[in-house]
Amino acid sequence: MNFKTICLFKLRALIIAGLSWFPSLAQQISWERQFGLSPYDEVIDQVTPSSDGNYFALGSSRKFEFNLGNQTYPGAVLIKFTPNGDTLFLKNLNTAYNSSAYLGYKFGDIYRAVISTPVIIGAGIAYLPTVVEFTGEGQVTYNHSFILENYPNIKSCISAPDQSLFLCGYASGGAAGGVNMIGCKINFMNEVEWLIQYLPPVTIIGRGELIEPATGKGSIISGPMGKRIYEFEIDSLGVLIDQKKIYETPSNRTFMSGAALQTWNKGSVSFGYYIDGTNTAIGYFGRHDSLGNKLWGGELSKTIVRKVAVNREMSFLVSTYDGEESSFSRIDKDSNTLWNINFSTSQPFDSDKHILGLTFTEPDTCIAFGFYRQQGGNLGYQFYLAKIGGVGTRFDPTNPSDTVTTSIEAIFKPNDSPVLFPNPAHEFIRFQKLTQEAILSIYSLKGEKLFTRNLKPEETVPVSALPHGAYLYHLKMGERVFTGKFLKN
Repeated sequence: MNFKTICLFKLRALIIAGLSWFPSLAQQISWERQFGLSPYDEVIDQVTPSSDGNYFALGSSRKFEFNLGNQTYPGAVLIKFTPNGDTLFLKNLNTAYNSSAYLGYKFGDIYRAVISTPVIIGAGIAYLPTVVEFTGEGQVTYNHSFILENYPNIKSCISAPDQSLFLCGYASGGAAGGVNMIGCKINFMNEVEWLIQYLPPVTIIGRGELIEPATGKGSIISGPMGKRIYEFEIDSLGVLIDQKKIYETPSNRTFMSGAALQTWNKGSVSFGYYIDGTNTAIGYFGRHDSLGNKLWGGELSKTIVRKVAVNREMSFLVSTYDGEESSFSRIDKDSNTLWNINFSTSQPFDSDKHILGLTFTEPDTCIAFGFYRQQGGNLGYQFYLAKIGGVGTRFDPTNPSDTVTTSIEAIFKPNDSPVLFPNPAHEFIRFQKLTQEAILSIYSLKGEKLFTRNLKPEETVPVSALPHGAYLYHLKMGERVFTGKFLKN
């Protein structure tokens, strides 16, 4: 049985019925939420947990439009919601929005987002990476657009252990002309440390669409280069270590979008789509070994493969769209479809639902997000969230042998974290469990840096000069970073 037959994502009724004897693999939609501010375009494309057990969502809304030149752009919005999907708040971030690349925790009570923001440059529009920082209550504390060489359009971003940001995307121009893949590092202080172009080996067109952490201290950038998908492995300074071709289309069609996700034993799974001579989307999804050789894979006619996630149970979560129907499927490592959800025109909402991504939550559960289009006259898109079970647990490419799901509490408060005391403080602070020399920085609640100093184990830090109030600390001990909040009385 070939892959193309198995994975056309059209076997919904048979697949779900066949899993009735194996409920641990069957999907379960716990809840769905559809909401919006206006009958115009509204989309969610990033979701992340907050330290208080809730979730943040980042997206855009046409209710908060920006007029730039002869064009209008939606504004960025921040949503906070509970594990039950109930909205706690929805706030305008006062930033024009083209797309987003990242949403995550920074330190203390500070979170941040990386947004591709349209800005007028000369007589045209450039899309610049913009970092927005905000508190757990949604108060913006920092908003800055970076004017970088060749105005790169950022597509993906990850946060390093020291809370630097590593971004990838593409930039026009450069020595080879065309559109070239780029990588960029922005450090904890929101300073650009480097920006490097990675010139394609076979064409002058290349786009970085996904960046992932690699084992060790580097990263892997992947994206389409003409009719091929390539991986570029880089070190922490952006220097190229290795490159390899993951997939090449069987024709001369150019990928509209594509990337390669890391899997077990240094393998990968690639996905994307291109347009054929009749203007029809041809999707691709396949698994590859550590050298980039295809283990299995196939084309999906009239289908856009939008998103793929990898779990530790050695299966894949795949979101597709064929122009009429959206599907969300779980496929095992041997290409067998375990289950499939058809999100089109399902009750009780009678709407088209588009899954753009997912965030793993507790074991075997995820939050899927994107947008929906209401039938019956609403031509715009509005926010969509769903909680889905039966998805497995997140795969960590930096620690492939780890099959234990880390709790949200452990992420934000590891058991061996240095502990600040006394708290509240009066004259000084110290850290228990500080096992080596570290660098301590103290910040206001708005993220303003007050001072930095080297700190030895058992050493005290005077804070008597600080006004009464709450403060944040950032402690870097070797390659590890610890953050928190303390009160000064």
